[in-house]
Amino acid sequence: MGITSGLWTTIKAVGGFIGVISALIAALYGVNSYIDNRIKKKISDPEFIREVAAVLRPAIVFDNHERILADQGGLRFIQSIKVVRQGEAAVPSEIIVTPKEFLAVPPLLESLDLDETDIEAERGQGLSWIFKLKVQKYVMGEVKIVRFRLEILK
Repeated sequence: MGITSGLWTTIKAVGGFIGVISALIAALYGVNSYIDNRIKKKISDPEFIREVAAVLRPAIVFDNHERILADQGGLRFIQSIKVVRQGEAAVPSEIIVTPKEFLAVPPLLESLDLDETDIEAERGQGLSWIFKLKVQKYVMGEVKIVRFRLEILK
C-alpha cells in the first residue's frame, strides 16, 4: 500500500501542477486576445487614424482664393497663406506661406489640379517661404479653382 499511495500522491501533485500551468496559459491567452482586440478596434477607428496622420504628416488643402478646404493637422503650424496672381489669371504665380514657428526645410507644396507644375521654394522675409509656380502644361478649358496641398515637413 505504501508504494501505491506514494504513486497516487505523486500523480495528484503532477496533475495539480499541470492544472495550474494550464490555467496560467489559458489566462495569458485570454489577456493576449483581449489586448489584440482592443488594438484592432483602436487602429480601425477613423478618428484615431486622423489623429495619427495629423501628427505624422500634417497638411493643409487650400485653393487659389486662399480658402482652407481641409485641415489635416497642418493649420496649427501656419500663420498665413497668401496667393499672388498675375492679373485675372486663376493660376497663381507665387504662394507665400508664413509659418508660426521656424521651419528648417520648406513645406512640400503640390498642385492637386494642374499637371506638370514646377514649384520652387525659397526663403522669404522672417519665417516665410515663397513658392514660385511655373505651369508647363495647362488643362483644356477655363480654370477657375486650383487646389493645393501643403505638407509640413518637420
